[in-house]
Amino acid sequence: MARAQVKMPEEYLLRLSRLGSNIDSVAEKMLNAGGEIATYQTLPWDMVGWHSGSGSLGSARNANNTGYIGFEICEDDLSDRDYFNKVYKEAVELCAYLCKLYGLTEKNIICHYEGHKKGIASNHGDVMHWFPKFGKSMDTFRADVKQLIAKPVPTPKKYYRVLLGVFSKKTNPDAILKKVKAAGFDDAFIKYSE
Repeated sequence: MARAQVKMPEEYLLRLSRLGSNIDSVAEKMLNAGGEIATYQTLPWDMVGWHSGSGSLGSARNANNTGYIGFEICEDDLSDRDYFNKVYKEAVELCAYLCKLYGLTEKNIICHYEGHKKGIASNHGDVMHWFPKFGKSMDTFRADVKQLIAKPVPTPKKYYRVLLGVFSKKTNPDAILKKVKAAGFDDAFIKYSE
């Protein structure tokens, strides 16, 4: 999943423009269909948006913690398994990325319903009205994030350069380059410097 900020779809830009100075109430990230699944970052990762409403202890921003990174998964009619699998995978990847970025674990991930139980979100069931329809729960979600966090990051391939000599006369490197290429090293070259 790409992590660069991307151009937001026009429908979201219209919603943002209607909010005006109340931009703080925009959820930080939205996972959107619109033909393809993508993550749209609408606030910096470290800016807390008022995405979860308030619970008995206040909002996630001020309920005796430093806040949460919130995102919304754009829902379809809750019946398309292929769509669900794609946005679910995108959400797992996003959470694993954020966990690695901020030194968190899957245990730090909660849904809106769990936030309500903690007293830091309003009372509605996201995502528990949808996940179970496809055999998922927050426990399976956290397990999938944990598995992705644990997956080793591939080590970048290392390249080593071989320098065959430094010469003051151009005829010497030309002769060596000819021999090296004759031996099958087609990517050999001469670099001139002063």
